[in-house]
Amino acid sequence: MRGWCLLVLVLIACCDGKPAELKGEPCSPNLVFLELFSRKTVMHLCENEHKTSACKPFVQSFEERDVPRGIPRTRYQVDKPSHIDINTQWNEMTTHKGLMYPGAEIIWRSPVTMYRLYPVVAYLVTLELQRQDGSAPGIVCRAIKLDEGKQPILDKLEFQYRFQYLQPGNMYRVTVHSLPPAKPVDRNNYHKLVAMYVRTGSHFNMSSTHSMDWSPTIAVVDHRNGTIAVKFSLSPVKFAITRFKISLFRKTWDYGLSALNEIEYKGKVWSETEPDGFVFFDQLQSDKYMVKVQPLDQFPEDMQKCQCWTTDLEKYCRNTCVPSVTEWMVIKATKDSRPDKLDGRCSLLNGNGLPLLAVVLLHLINLIG
Repeated sequence: MRGWCLLVLVLIACCDGKPAELKGEPCSPNLVFLELFSRKTVMHLCENEHKTSACKPFVQSFEERDVPRGIPRTRYQVDKPSHIDINTQWNEMTTHKGLMYPGAEIIWRSPVTMYRLYPVVAYLVTLELQRQDGSAPGIVCRAIKLDEGKQPILDKLEFQYRFQYLQPGNMYRVTVHSLPPAKPVDRNNYHKLVAMYVRTGSHFNMSSTHSMDWSPTIAVVDHRNGTIAVKFSLSPVKFAITRFKISLFRKTWDYGLSALNEIEYKGKVWSETEPDGFVFFDQLQSDKYMVKVQPLDQFPEDMQKCQCWTTDLEKYCRNTCVPSVTEWMVIKATKDSRPDKLDGRCSLLNGNGLPLLAVVLLHLINLIG
C-alpha cells in the first residue's frame, strides 16, 4: 500500500462539523518523558494517548473550539514548546530480521511562562503526508493526555516521540502543539509555528553489501526566522560513506535549477551516539526551498575500492551514489531576518571543522526557547 502502508493508524471520523470524541488508549512505548537537567525518566506522566485524524479541523483553524473532545480545557495559558527538534532513525522490522525502515524521533520541551512551568493538559503531534500530486495531505495525530499533578515545577520536561516504519521515499510535515491553545491563532500567523519536514530514505537489508540499496533520510527544522537546520542519517558502517554534499535550492533562484548554496560534509559513519549529520542555512528569505543530500564516493574510479557500484555482467563503479531530495518547502522569514544582500549562508555543525561559537549560540537559543 502506498503512503501510510506500514504506519499503523487509528482513524476517527468527525461528524456534523463537531469535534470527534477521542477514545483513549494506553500510552505508546514510543513516548518518553525526561527531566531536562537530571535526565531522569518521569514515569506515569501520560494518562492516555489518542491516535486519530480528528484533529484536522484544529490544525486548519487553530481555534480552541476545534480541539477534539476528550481533551479538557484549562485556565492555564500555555505556550507552544520552547524547543523542538527532530532526529532520523532506522527501525528494524520485527517480522523481517535485518530489514531496516526509516523513522523519525520528535523532541520538544515543556513551555515556561514568567519563569514558572504551567501544567500542560495535552500535546498534539501531527504527521502530514505531503502528496506529490498536490492533493490534500493525509494526516494522523497523536493526542497525548498528561497528568497535571505529576509534572515537575522546578524542572522542565523533555518529550520524545518516535514514528516508526515510515514509507520510504515520502515527504512528511510534522508539528507539535500545546493543548488547549492559549488563544485562537490567526491563520495569517500560521508561520509562527515551528515546522519540521522528513523526507524518508530507502529501506535496506542489513545483510546487503551493496551501498546503492541505501539512501539517507533528511529531516529539516524550519525555525520561522530565516534559519533551517538540516539533519541526515549517516551511512551504515558496512557502506563506509563519510562524505556528503548538501545542496539548498530556492524556487525563485535560477528557476530552482541550480543550487543557491552547497556545503560538503566530512564526518563519520552511523553510530548510536552520532546517528545524524547536521548543517544549517541561515539568513534565508521567505520562499520555497528544496534540500538535496548527495552521498559521495571517496574512490569513484577505483574498481577495487569504489563505494557506489553496480553489476551488469561484471562489477563497475557508479559516478554518483543514490541521493535523497526533499519536496519544495515553504520557508517563512521574519522581517528582521531578511538581509538586503546576503542570502542563504550555510554552516557545518558536525563532523570536521566544528565552529564552537555557532554551537554555543545554538544551544543558548534552544535553552531560551
